[in-house]
Amino acid sequence: MPEINPHLCLAAIPRLKAVPALDRFHNEVTALLASGDPETFWNCAEHFSYLLSGSCITEIINHELHAFTVDPLYIPDDATEQALTLVRTNDYTLELRFIPPYVPIGRFVRSASEHCFAGLVSSGPTTVERYLQPNPFPHDVFDRSRSLVPMKTVVLSKSQCLRVRAGYDCFAIRPCPTEQIYLFFRSRAHLRLLWEYSTETLLPVKAVATDPASSRLQYASRLLSAMSYREAIPTLFGLMDHPEHFVRWTAVQSIVALDLEKGLEALRAATQDPHPHIRNAALKGLAMAAAMKADNPCAAD
Repeated sequence: MPEINPHLCLAAIPRLKAVPALDRFHNEVTALLASGDPETFWNCAEHFSYLLSGSCITEIINHELHAFTVDPLYIPDDATEQALTLVRTNDYTLELRFIPPYVPIGRFVRSASEHCFAGLVSSGPTTVERYLQPNPFPHDVFDRSRSLVPMKTVVLSKSQCLRVRAGYDCFAIRPCPTEQIYLFFRSRAHLRLLWEYSTETLLPVKAVATDPASSRLQYASRLLSAMSYREAIPTLFGLMDHPEHFVRWTAVQSIVALDLEKGLEALRAATQDPHPHIRNAALKGLAMAAAMKADNPCAAD
């Protein structure tokens, strides 16, 4: 077998060795995606179709079953009751997902932060509701007026797949009377946020960070401010240069909570932030501080 990509998750190595078709898929798509061009992902369509239509999936399941019989304590990495990540690298993720019968469409549907092929492994057929976001950019400026446009539904049969473009496409699978198995092939994330939409109004409800590390930074910042840990102020000023605008704004808010003077300094700096929401919020914060000072000059001193 060719040399393993150093960015390949270790749990995938035994599967690649045990299932030649999976190993071939991995090597072929890794070579295609090495260019770094997000659109080269669609050149992997033929390789994904081959993987979807062959015996690869049953061979993988048989490999996992054998692993359980050999080692009763075997627990696959990145696995839940309804999903198993087969391969994860810096460039792509391949996931097997089981959907039980009669699972209803939820109240919300999310956009994708990565390009994706969603293929039906089981017999089907299944019906997929599709939606289009015609104006997804700028993607990091949340706009509640940008609604989804309903598209023609698609019926998937065994070995057929759906293309999902990052930012543009959303989908929801209608309830099916039988359990179904899907194979999801996703590129690396191309967008920092995914948008959540109401399936009733098709309007955006909120934006969600795709990188859990960003959410952890927000949580840590708020925790330190709640604990009145003023020693964190230099670190929080450093977070004002973070690439995620919501992390930058959380840092500003935390500095304000810890020290008013330093907070005013942070707000003044934030008026030059590249994100319009932060600039507007910083100007409002400075205006509120000025109004409070005018109403109570003694307290300000």
